[in-house]
Order: sequence, then structure tokens, then C-alpha cells
Amino acid sequence: TYYWKVRIWDEENRLVDYSKAQKFTTGQSDSYIISTENKFEITKIKPLKFENKKEFYFIDFGKAAFATMDFTYQAKTPHTLTIRVGEMVDDKGNVNRTPPAKSNIRYQELKVDVTPRQSTYRIPIQTDERNTRPNQAIPLPKGFPPLVPFRYAEIEGAQETITAENVEQLAFHTFWDEHASSFESDNDILNQVWDLCKYSIKATTFNGLYVDGDRERIPYEADAYLNQLSH
Repeated sequence: TYYWKVRIWDEENRLVDYSKAQKFTTGQSDSYIISTENKFEITKIKPLKFENKKEFYFIDFGKAAFATMDFTYQAKTPHTLTIRVGEMVDDKGNVNRTPPAKSNIRYQELKVDVTPRQSTYRIPIQTDERNTRPNQAIPLPKGFPPLVPFRYAEIEGAQETITAENVEQLAFHTFWDEHASSFESDNDILNQVWDLCKYSIKATTFNGLYVDGDRERIPYEADAYLNQLSH
């Protein structure tokens, strides 16, 4: 059982008395309970679907995540690969290169120079000015690479064979216990709503707070309050 109380400075800058003590009790643990700092994790995700479409390789990682992508490639001669990542597919099932302008659905086309002297690569995600604006967007934690939300990827210009084992999505998020909650009913739509809500809370913790997506990486009181209750 833990006890806590608070005191504040009022509008006249006077320090008030402490509140009455409140308490909360945790459940019994089989081992021990510890409070830690906000711990970031990286989930390495293999493709759910990998297809050679002759003009390019198409990759579906199953879910969108704030992520980057690593891949291995053994070039025999120097050349350039074109990498496309996005959240949406078009009517042909390819990465949508022209998502609706006002939808805030992300898409990037990137160039990666490959050489026989190197076999491991990370895609050079372009930073968005809206996500790096001082005093507005919350910066990524120190040491993080640039991240963009994407589910799908394409690799074009490969002169050597690429397989699903050569690519990996690196999804960034804070500590997450998948087994902390569960839900199942006889209504498939309701199950999907649960899964969507639970995964969205996880996916939007990539920089240490809850955001409403990539449109604004800014903390909002209402967003945070609702997410905290659900989390």
C-alpha cells in the first residue's frame, strides 16, 4: 500500500497546505514490483507478405508503425535502389504514391546507394519540418533515427535476389505488456475495434507521449487523458 499527498502554489504564488493523504494498493506479485523510467523498445517485424512483382519487390508488414527499415543486400557492383514506404495501397495493391493530400497518410520515396563493400543498410527516412519545429513538435529521444509511419514497402532496382528474410521493420514504442489486457467476443467487428484501439495506443507512444498520429507530434491534454485511461 502506498500513500501520497500534494501541495501547490495558488494564483497569488502562495504555497498552500498539503492535501489529505490518499492511498492505493497494488496486487500481490509473485516476484517483485519496481517503478522504472519510461523505457523504449524496438520491435523487429518480419514481412507478413512478400511478393516479387518483377518491377519491384512488394512488402506488407501487417500493421502500420512509427518505424524505420533495415535490410541486407549483397551488391556485386555499385548501383542505387529505390525504396518506397507508405501507409496505404492503391487499387493495384501497390504502395500508394499519391495518397489524398488532406488525409495525412504518409508516403516517402527514398534512394539507397549500395556497394559490394557493404551488406547491411537502413533506409534514409526524410524528416518532416512539421515534426521538428522548435517549441511545437516533441523531438524524438536522443539516439533515435528518423521515423515515419508505414505498413507497406517496395524495393525497386535490385540486381540481386531479395527475400523476406532480408528485410525487417523496426517499430519504436515505449514498454508494452501485450498480456496486460485481453478481450474476445462473438462479434468480429467488436473484436477488431478492440484490437485497433489497443494497438493504436501502443503505436503512438513512440516518442514518450501519446500523439494523434504523424500529423502533429504534440501532447494534448484530452488525448493524453483518454489514452492514459485506456492504457
